[in-house]
Amino acid sequence: MANEIIVVQIRKVILDVVLLNCVGWPILFLFLWGNPYQRGFFCNDTDLIHPYHESTVPSWTLYITGIGLNCAVMSLTEYLNRPTDTRDVYMLGVKMPNWIYNLHCVIGIFAFGAACSQLTTDVMKYTIGRLRPHFITVCKPDVCQNGSFPDYVYHEDFTCTNALFKDNKRIMKELR
Repeated sequence: MANEIIVVQIRKVILDVVLLNCVGWPILFLFLWGNPYQRGFFCNDTDLIHPYHESTVPSWTLYITGIGLNCAVMSLTEYLNRPTDTRDVYMLGVKMPNWIYNLHCVIGIFAFGAACSQLTTDVMKYTIGRLRPHFITVCKPDVCQNGSFPDYVYHEDFTCTNALFKDNKRIMKELR
């Protein structure tokens, strides 16, 4: 019995790259230039007065486990599964290992799903603009400083006065 032959169209690979870019570029633009919706607050809102804590898990650990570990497991699985896959895969007239083609498919789907999830999260975060639980602790808004603020007054026009965080653009952006 002859092996099944798969001819990978270059259009499919280009389409995969284009679709991933259609999701990836907006994520980058939101990260670099996005401004969250400016929502107001009540000075006596107990949900916004929690203490600030640095991240307990560093970002690099999340990237390694969330992306690197998953890609490593998928790569190992496809490589170990190669003897059971008897298809012949050709791209641009050149025979390529079938496990590389399979890996392209599964990692492409994984990357597209992860990018869609990140884009959805970022769009909702920037659209809703909900304040973080440590907002008042980190920002120390000028309208809440004197302690004589009336209950249930909604403040939309304020300035952050906390000297420790005021100049840290990343933390100020992450307050929303």
